[in-house]
Amino acid sequence: MSSTETKKTAPDQSPESPEMAPSVLAASAQPKGNAKRKLPDDVEHEEDDSAKVTTKRARGGWGKKKDASTEAAEKSAKRSKKRAASEDDEEGADEESTKTRKKAAKKEEPAKPAGKQYWLMKSEPDSRVVSGKDIKFSIDDFEKVGTTLWDGVRSLEGRKYIRSMQIGDQILFYHSNCRNPGVAGIAEIVEEATPDNTAFDKNHPYYDAKSDPEKPKWDAVRVKLIRRLDRYVSLAELKKEREEAEDDKPIKEMKLFTRPRLSVQPVDTEVFQYIVSLETRPPPEL
Repeated sequence: MSSTETKKTAPDQSPESPEMAPSVLAASAQPKGNAKRKLPDDVEHEEDDSAKVTTKRARGGWGKKKDASTEAAEKSAKRSKKRAASEDDEEGADEESTKTRKKAAKKEEPAKPAGKQYWLMKSEPDSRVVSGKDIKFSIDDFEKVGTTLWDGVRSLEGRKYIRSMQIGDQILFYHSNCRNPGVAGIAEIVEEATPDNTAFDKNHPYYDAKSDPEKPKWDAVRVKLIRRLDRYVSLAELKKEREEAEDDKPIKEMKLFTRPRLSVQPVDTEVFQYIVSLETRPPPEL
């Protein structure tokens, strides 16, 4: 029952007794000694109930009407309590949502290892115009600029690798999407992941309308050319080396062969060193 409802009660009066049989009246007219007059059961029950009602009313229970100011104060207190409970629930939900986002971010970004890592990064050495911009970047271009921002990575797996890179990591600079793809030089990471601003440029070939400057979706790293290889190591040569290698050799699982479309990919330390060592050997007959 709400605080505004008032329970209705019967008037404060004893119920009328029903008509009694003549024999009962005759007996009551001549009481013996100190014997109490006994009423029929139904009358006695009605008197008991009436007494209970009277007692309840005397204690200020049923039927006690509250004044307007008291009711208004109680309503206001209840509203305030509900509002406070709602705010607590919202605050708790916000805290939980924040914790969930932080956990998701940590899960998405892998922990960086303590040691040096090795990578292979692909670039197109031949001219190709996309959205009015030539995306060509060969070993010759790299030698001219010395360092460059490695942008344009637009795959989730590639982004994971970009964010895992650390200063000092070394790179196999790879010519792709050309007649003779292969490793042309060695580079290194000189600046770790930062937002890739080309994703926000509507005129850039790598523009991404879903990337928000307030919450960047893609990252880039800055790389520096260490040197050009003494000899170009072609993809055809690497395929031959892989075919001739024993089954337990890391080159068998190199992502250049298992994930050929990835433009950024990790390279096993042993494989990196082996590929670099090929520059000192005469080119094989293919």
